[in-house]
Amino acid sequence: MQEKTGAPAPQARARRTLVALLRAGAACRGEEAPLIDLGDAAKPVDDELVRLMMRHRVAAYLHPLLDAQPDPDVLPVELSALCRQVYYAVLRHNAVGLEVGEALLDHMARDGIDAVPRGPWAVLRGANPVHEDPGRRPLDGLVVSLPPEGQARARDLARGLGFEEPRGQAGIDARLWRRIGRLRLPLEFRVAPPPDPLVRGLFDAVQALAEARFGRWIGLLDVHHLMGAGLPPLGGPELRARFAREGAERDLVRALRLTRELLGTRLPADSVPPARGLRTKAQPRVRESSTYIGVNP
Repeated sequence: MQEKTGAPAPQARARRTLVALLRAGAACRGEEAPLIDLGDAAKPVDDELVRLMMRHRVAAYLHPLLDAQPDPDVLPVELSALCRQVYYAVLRHNAVGLEVGEALLDHMARDGIDAVPRGPWAVLRGANPVHEDPGRRPLDGLVVSLPPEGQARARDLARGLGFEEPRGQAGIDARLWRRIGRLRLPLEFRVAPPPDPLVRGLFDAVQALAEARFGRWIGLLDVHHLMGAGLPPLGGPELRARFAREGAERDLVRALRLTRELLGTRLPADSVPPARGLRTKAQPRVRESSTYIGVNP
């Protein structure tokens, strides 16, 4: 028997459970963690829920929430243990990756290369990062915007910090990588100029989400926390206008709509037009709804 999503019942239950957890986790800032109320969502933890958590890369994100629960009967302790293990693995990886990234920025600054961190790196670094706890959001890699004339020198500096070219690949456009434990940290240089500084953080989050074809909920959490912090401080029409100048208004609207439906994100007035099918480049038309993201039973 299948539910209205068209997915088998275990998959639909896993989605409902994960959405309930993410909604609670999205309200978790610093040391504060709300008590979990799953309502009608499925409480048993099965392989489908674990697969969904790992696919959307949210296991580490949920660790502070699950670790703070006083009642082990709400969810099995195995789930909390899994999220704790992933959290500390992510924290170790991110600590090294962020340190290496800062060293690279420092070397490029000394050489007069104007470099701007982009993507997930940008939401994890700085005095006021989007994610206050760097262990909750995996660092997928280091992406840097820089002028074309600085790219060759930047690659030389990166090699001096232990980055290598993948075997069989070479050239100015090849990605570099550095091993951190058993994982690799990719490094990518982009010569495109960074977007409008006022929307840069949100633009990076939306772009990373679009590059993953809106298929990773960790990207929606980036957008949620940016909007919750009032970044950028713009009304809906102006926000869309600035993204339109970057050629990314459709991606913005889709990201905001999905974030609102998945996480209950509060958005500026008129930031999302009436629901209709939206398309991004090389993507089919889909119906933007809670059914599409697997929320509804």
